[in-house]
Amino acid sequence: MENLELSIYNRSQLLLGEEAMQAMARARVLVVGIGGVGSWCAEGLLRSGVTDITIVDSDKVCITNVNRQVMATAATVGQVKVEALKSHLLEINPNARITAIEKAYCTETAEEFDLDSYDYVVDAIDSLKDKYRLILDASASRAKLFCSMGAALKLDPTKVRVAEFWSVRGCPLGAALRKKMKKNKTLPAKKVLCVYDEEVLPNRGENRDVETAPSSFKKAQTNGSLVHITAIFGMTISGLIIKDIYDSCYEKSIEAAALAALTLCSCQGGTQVESPKNVLVVVDVQRDFFDPSGSLYVGGSEVLPEKIAELAGGYDAVIFTLDWHPANHCSFAEQGAIWPSHCVAYTQGAGLPDCFAPILRSGKAQLYLKGCDAGKEQYGAFECFEGYETVKAWLEGAQSVDVCGIAGDYCVKESTANILKVVPASKVSILCGCVRSIDGGEALDAFIAEKSLGRK
Repeated sequence: MENLELSIYNRSQLLLGEEAMQAMARARVLVVGIGGVGSWCAEGLLRSGVTDITIVDSDKVCITNVNRQVMATAATVGQVKVEALKSHLLEINPNARITAIEKAYCTETAEEFDLDSYDYVVDAIDSLKDKYRLILDASASRAKLFCSMGAALKLDPTKVRVAEFWSVRGCPLGAALRKKMKKNKTLPAKKVLCVYDEEVLPNRGENRDVETAPSSFKKAQTNGSLVHITAIFGMTISGLIIKDIYDSCYEKSIEAAALAALTLCSCQGGTQVESPKNVLVVVDVQRDFFDPSGSLYVGGSEVLPEKIAELAGGYDAVIFTLDWHPANHCSFAEQGAIWPSHCVAYTQGAGLPDCFAPILRSGKAQLYLKGCDAGKEQYGAFECFEGYETVKAWLEGAQSVDVCGIAGDYCVKESTANILKVVPASKVSILCGCVRSIDGGEALDAFIAEKSLGRK
């Protein structure tokens, strides 16, 4: 880095380290759509250390952009958006490589963009048809794609979430995209992480007759939006990119996939517990579920690994269940089903958290793998015990069996239902504080009441 950049990025380098700073300087990022989300994303990237950014938009700055877009001020109204943002970014770092393309990404222009030349693509497009095209094109490229869902009609900053495309809930734009893709049988070629917000408020004010600059597409309706929401969306995407670069430089002490592979051998052959009195069953606490960047992240699950690891020390034995899918599993969207590809055997997404390593190596842990048959959907563990005789003996002989994990309305509930075939309900409890559900817990609560299970 030159002296100016060494000074600009002093605090970034202090936190991230030289290797990550060099990686960010090498990264090429394409930001498509530089309105309320894309403009803040570009600013977040540049201020952190990403210095090669291409910005794409065909619009001009309008007076109604001033309330939420980085480059929009009373002085820049009427200017080409990409040029106004480029000037602003170069004021932050004059040495940055900012490429401004005054053009819409759409079916007619798509072939003019070499998406494979970028490391990351940010979709911050408003237009449904253009967004649809970019998601399909970028997901098929070598670049990693991050997507913004609709940021209008939102007020509560605490409701902004991150999820894989097929797991986005409560967002009309996301629902419209999924419907269009299913109808056309054209799905993203790989996982796409999205920023979204389930909140949808009504417009309470009047849409005043304000003179606006021509837009690249005609909006079906103009909705209200606020800078604190659009900025959070944009900064979240920039943060996801920075984290991805950082993670690629500094791999965790135990890679998730390696840990999962290790435990297949160490757990099944090194058991030191013969007749445990109290057994903990940990259902599917795997990276694709508990990590916000996982392909099937369940909200709030990121806190579970540490909580469960702390509790596990108080049990005589621990049984970990894992989704262990082949790449062509029948439950995946690529096969026409509803779930994104997740927990593929021996991949990082199938791995357990690093904090489980001491338990897995302690001699008091067993694994139960499920979903291994490509043609069979399987939410619940313990359907059969062939090859898992130790697991069965632990469950049958225990005085108490406590269950926790992800997701309460699917795998936790179904695994517990199978446990009840070999363990009386009076001995089974759900650790409700260590469970996260897609539906917020409603289905699991009803199941607990129906089966008269304990709650802890």
